[in-house]
Amino acid sequence: MLTPQHLKERALNKIDSRLFFAVKDLQRNELEMDGVIPTKMSYDDLNNVKFSYECEVDVLRFIKTAIESHKQTEIDESQIDLEDLINEMTKR
Repeated sequence: MLTPQHLKERALNKIDSRLFFAVKDLQRNELEMDGVIPTKMSYDDLNNVKFSYECEVDVLRFIKTAIESHKQTEIDESQIDLEDLINEMTKR
């Protein structure tokens, strides 16, 4: 069984990886919109895709922040309480 610290580290690694590629996709889309990278998509379609990429980056950054700010409770040192994690992530 992974410790809470190991779980947190692995979760952050996964989010960092997905965030890296989401930012790269957004950058590629911007280059396509500027005409630097040729594409057959219309400008309006590229703009819609850009909005989707921006939302993806925002969501991944939110998840990363929630994981980083999550504090393990004293209840169980060997497992993270999933319900507690979800509650912490949805607090504003």
